[in-house]
Amino acid sequence: MRITSTILVIGICATLLTTSLTAFAAPPQTGAANKELLALKTSGLTNNALIAKIFEGDFVNVDLDRTDDRFGILLQQYLEAFSDHCSNALPHNMVQMTRQECDGWDIYGNPYTGIETSRTCNHYKTVKTRFFAKPALYDALNTVHRQRTADFGRELSRSFGDLTRPDALPKLVGLIGDAQAIASDMSSLVQNNACKAPGLIRFEDNLRLFALNKQPIKLGGEATDPAVISPPIGQTFKDQNYRKLIEDLVLDDTKRWGAFARFIDGSVTTASIGEFDQLGRPMRVFAPYIWEGMMGRTAGRVTLTFSDGQPECLTYSETPSVCHSPNRRIVARYLEGGYSQ
Repeated sequence: MRITSTILVIGICATLLTTSLTAFAAPPQTGAANKELLALKTSGLTNNALIAKIFEGDFVNVDLDRTDDRFGILLQQYLEAFSDHCSNALPHNMVQMTRQECDGWDIYGNPYTGIETSRTCNHYKTVKTRFFAKPALYDALNTVHRQRTADFGRELSRSFGDLTRPDALPKLVGLIGDAQAIASDMSSLVQNNACKAPGLIRFEDNLRLFALNKQPIKLGGEATDPAVISPPIGQTFKDQNYRKLIEDLVLDDTKRWGAFARFIDGSVTTASIGEFDQLGRPMRVFAPYIWEGMMGRTAGRVTLTFSDGQPECLTYSETPSVCHSPNRRIVARYLEGGYSQ
């Protein structure tokens, strides 16, 4: 017996037809009378649960960061699969995807035998691929790539730490397996759904929002801000414990710092608001912190920036141009008033 795993969202009531996930769909901008059926067919996909959470806008429970290798693979494989199977659905302003290719090498060899022993790339060039993509989605993919490139030092440290672990080889093999499964999933997902189906478009929208570290579109449509973040008219916005919020975000971020840097617990001693928006909500909050590396202990400053009242970016004084995505569960706790003073 084959069970079809389908995610359905229907205008006013949700009806269980097969093995499905259902919920209320927000009316499109053309009017409430034209409420559409959102459906995303995910039958047989290895990463069905992950795809469902992205589609539903359940970012809090997505067990990936936007800079995670697997998410980058997922987004790129989706774009390539859409280009292969839905080229007629691409817009007129579609962009050609590119990749980096080495065109210069430093070659090392045995001076006595003349035999090459190793080589490293010293220069790359950008080459065009056969794939085309929607501009907004391709911009999101490039944003993810830039984020990883800007954070090269931490990524190198993390990679070195991972490679020195006893389970390094199984993890590497696992990542290769994940990449193959994701590529297969994205190809099947695109082929199993109509290219312009509202469900596939919703999945695309949330892929882009996840890549940009933005809030998702929920199954019921655009989520409204919690009252704690956007208080009713006439009520004053209440500050929360920003010191504790930043400490929790930094502690979580340290899980990805790698082998050469360690956060000193308790070093976030204060927090100060540097800028407010028109509703009296913080736009930037600063806090001191201390970390320990190969050169000893260093005092730094961490900045938490907000967008529309919601924590959006964590930056450190050592790498001020690098935005570290705040943990979504911690952000959700803040949005629910979990850091009230």
